[in-house]
Amino acid sequence: MSQMDFPYSQEQLRNIGVLAEDAPELAKSALNFMQTCPDLIEPRAFALQCAAMKAFSPPASPTLSELSVVTSFSALSVSSEATVVSKYAPSNYKRVCYYNGIAGEGECPELVYSSDLTTPFDEPKGRFAKAVVKSIYGADDTPLGKVWSTVLETIRTIVKAAVDNYSSIEACCFYTHGPNGFVHNPDGVTDGGSLGPAVVWVGVPPGSTSADTAHNASQLILELLYKNGVEDAVVEWRDTVVSKLTVSHFLTHSLSIPLTTEGLESYDASGVGGLSAFLVDSLP
Repeated sequence: MSQMDFPYSQEQLRNIGVLAEDAPELAKSALNFMQTCPDLIEPRAFALQCAAMKAFSPPASPTLSELSVVTSFSALSVSSEATVVSKYAPSNYKRVCYYNGIAGEGECPELVYSSDLTTPFDEPKGRFAKAVVKSIYGADDTPLGKVWSTVLETIRTIVKAAVDNYSSIEACCFYTHGPNGFVHNPDGVTDGGSLGPAVVWVGVPPGSTSADTAHNASQLILELLYKNGVEDAVVEWRDTVVSKLTVSHFLTHSLSIPLTTEGLESYDASGVGGLSAFLVDSLP
């Protein structure tokens, strides 16, 4: 492959930081891979920036994990010519980083589809750009939470009609941390972050569900919610994280609460309501 096929100049690479003597091995490997296969792997400056700044990121300033960085320039960044992308599918960056922070490194689920197609979720720019960090909370005090027991069975029916298999259906909210990190303030003063709308959160096996399928089913769910007085909810589909420690590590890390044996026994293995028992009731 000709070096001229690679889109970045030496000066640009120096500015990104991947040519520095103390650049992390991850950055060097990423650069070499992109230079070798620019037609197969879409070279992305942001992925190189994340890899380069990994060594300079202080612990208090969370950035993209190495997994997210590698994913940015690996199979998930295959050139768009290789596959037809649904207009409802999230960008590669949004798919990988949308739920950043709610679980341990390497265990954050990937976004399959969100019915909120208007709120931007763009890649952060600049050498010291940081990925958005989120926490997960219960939705009991929202309009969705108040009708959840009424609509859940019908939502299950809609999901089962759309996909062969699913792992969970939950009602929750996501809090996006402010620039100074998460600070829980009982008096209501926030850290500059924001609490998102109530979400119908559907988990499916990795790679099993297309964005088009999720979109079509979500329209039926939204119509059901509207008929029950819920007008501001969002439906999101995620790939379920596959790990023996998924339940305990996922919940403990994202909610900062210990799980007891008694608590784990209440987990609904059928995939409905299991996570709800561990969601934080108080919102920031």
